[in-house]
Amino acid sequence: MGSRLCISAVVLVMFSLLISSNSLAGDQSDKWKQASRNMVYGLKNGPDGLQQSILQNIIRYSDHLRVKEAVFEVMAIYRNHPDQRVRQLALVALSKMNSNWALSHLERSVKFEKSPQLRKTICAILHHCKRPIYIEKDLLTVKE
Repeated sequence: MGSRLCISAVVLVMFSLLISSNSLAGDQSDKWKQASRNMVYGLKNGPDGLQQSILQNIIRYSDHLRVKEAVFEVMAIYRNHPDQRVRQLALVALSKMNSNWALSHLERSVKFEKSPQLRKTICAILHHCKRPIYIEKDLLTVKE
């Protein structure tokens, strides 16, 4: 019974996001505000698949969304998710959120990142945000 309720809630949130994103043509700030609130709620309370969909929408619609209050949830996805592809998705979403806190955190943590791919992504994000960081060449090479 609980799983049916969870699935119903996920479908409802996804449907509201779909309706919001399909009707967001033009400069309708109230709808963007509502979509932002829905996305923040989904990042804080939604299941894994919904969170990934929201991360994709943050990347796609970052110019219109205001989701900075979910920066800690996105950072937690980057730091803790077992799938490296999802972690990379969270990194790109963090860069689109324009959070100085997140960028500062990435500057400090890049040398501790175990994945060379994610280290390279962090370096590219910091370079794009005009916050380049020097990293030793051996940290960027893939070890087999």
